Amino acid sequence: TNPLSVYGRSKLAGERECRPGTTVVRTSWVCGAAGANMVKTALRLALGEGSLRFVDDQRGSPTFTADLAAAIVTLALDRRPGVFHVTNQGPTTWYGFARAVASFAGEDPARIEPIATADLVPARPAPRPANSVLDNAALRLGGGELLPAWQESIARLVEELNDRGFNAAAVHGDLNQEQRERAMAAFKAGKKDILIATDVAARGMDVLDVTHVMNHTIPEDDKAH
Repeated sequence: TNPLSVYGRSKLAGERECRPGTTVVRTSWVCGAAGANMVKTALRLALGEGSLRFVDDQRGSPTFTADLAAAIVTLALDRRPGVFHVTNQGPTTWYGFARAVASFAGEDPARIEPIATADLVPARPAPRPANSVLDNAALRLGGGELLPAWQESIARLVEELNDRGFNAAAVHGDLNQEQRERAMAAFKAGKKDILIATDVAARGMDVLDVTHVMNHTIPEDDKAH
């Protein structure tokens, strides 16, 4: 164990404060339906336009809270002492992870481009390990049930997040013509359920089978809703 940052060292210090016989669970790259996480970030960006860049030289095992919580409850109830690595199965990079999010969301994964950590602008304030993959050996050898492959869980999570939100596309004056055409094409093809357009950008639109049209004027008073 060689933590590279204050954050990592604080977690190791917490482990060392535990009493003998304690159950310690280590995990990585946690994502879920609640709170901010990389799946939500990648999904939000994938629903936009243009190319996206994610680092391809940091490897880890994504872990999903719905799977992780059940494993922690089992370990706690069994009162198994020791350090357990608990992650979903299989390694990937943030680049591969973002491409999977885009793919499961019905977006084009080809828009996701790889980038090296050293080329990020601005640079990350804290160093990140190049390899965060955890071996679930203690859980496996102890007869514990391993978490499913991360690809299975990400598919369920993306579907859940899509069900909670609106699958919308935007057409407005800040987009170039190509971006507007892509948004319109996605809406016409049924990939987007809602099209949000400004009055100028909406002129001349011809879309069949639209069920609802709502005209809304934003008040000039910034305190009005």
